[in-house]
Amino acid sequence: MTTIPQTKSIAKAMGLPFLMAAAAALTLPAGTARADEQAGAANSKDYTLFLGTDLAVKTKDGTYPVWDVSEGSWVLKVHGAPVAVGAKEGPAELKMKTGLRLTDASATIVNLRKEPEFTPANDPYTKFTKATNKAASDYAQAQFASNYSAAQMYHADAVTGTTSDPSQSMPGTSTPGTSPSASDAAGWVNNANMAAGASPGMLLTSGANPDTEAYDALDITFDVSAPRPLNRPYVVIICRYHERGAPAGAVRDWIHARPLNVIDSKPQHVHFLAGGFPPGYELRSFELHLYNMGGEIATNVSPQRVEYTMDEAFEYYRKQYVSSHRNATLPPVPAMGRPPADLPERLAQGLVAKTLYVRVSKDGTATGAFLDAACSRKAEDPYVGSLIRDIRFKPALENGEPVDGVATLMLDRLAL
Repeated sequence: MTTIPQTKSIAKAMGLPFLMAAAAALTLPAGTARADEQAGAANSKDYTLFLGTDLAVKTKDGTYPVWDVSEGSWVLKVHGAPVAVGAKEGPAELKMKTGLRLTDASATIVNLRKEPEFTPANDPYTKFTKATNKAASDYAQAQFASNYSAAQMYHADAVTGTTSDPSQSMPGTSTPGTSPSASDAAGWVNNANMAAGASPGMLLTSGANPDTEAYDALDITFDVSAPRPLNRPYVVIICRYHERGAPAGAVRDWIHARPLNVIDSKPQHVHFLAGGFPPGYELRSFELHLYNMGGEIATNVSPQRVEYTMDEAFEYYRKQYVSSHRNATLPPVPAMGRPPADLPERLAQGLVAKTLYVRVSKDGTATGAFLDAACSRKAEDPYVGSLIRDIRFKPALENGEPVDGVATLMLDRLAL
């Protein structure tokens, strides 16, 4: 668990969505796939545009993206290796970059609840109970000492022949051979309550708190599932709150990160208590962000969520790509698409060339696959034709204008 009550630096900027070829939504049909199945896949809204947040941590060696979280630490990818940065390294300087994200990875959040709560150390009822129990224990020990002293005095009187009343040694004691009265017991409880700082007659039941304005935590619960397994998921809660006594418009940021178990199609119940708020805080905003291996996953609670088909998603992406590369001259490269499940096996058997050269139109679609860079030897395999048909490419750019080009498609990398 990682909680950062106040981040030192939060940079907000609109970012461009980017999808690696190996992480897109559609599983490409084999060369024998039926046309109606392909049409159904094309019309499926498997992509989501949403307002996401990239996380990075600034260290003495540079700023690195968050790849995972463990208990009490951010896990960064530094030169390709995971490095944990936790409380023992000092306060983390977290960088957040917010912008529109386009992804095929999705998950469903249901039964989301967020309620102000007390941390155990700040729970008035718990503190009252502990204090009352301690006061009662102390009082009982005092009574024992008093009764023991009275018994000693009574024994001494019996030896000397005097008849002093042992009950006069301390209020509340009883004479030997008798039991304390109900009023004595009630008095002891009242004395214990008073010692604990309670008012006479206060009645506290389970769940009742004398100060309901001193919440310093957030009780969060939800159920999460995903159509494709998420093997290293974690949740990040981003809140803004108003501190009690602060000026009306003043708000502060609060971040809480927590690792989750593997998420799959079976709903996983998540429940935790997140502290770090000042007592009496007022929650102003709440966002739940789900990540897997550093990439944010779209959920049904993601801000500004819009669902797209593959063609709709790519059209949005292509426009953003062109507008952000004005005056650039670049070759076409794969942008969206997932290879068939049997591609690794075919590559291992030598049934498909590891590298293809694909002619790409200015709108980012493939028009033909070849075995050489000069595009003189066409790949006649129907399997290859089906594969490239459902891959979208960043178009070639010439001085910022989309043009036709040839992309190098490394199938062995695409299959990873």
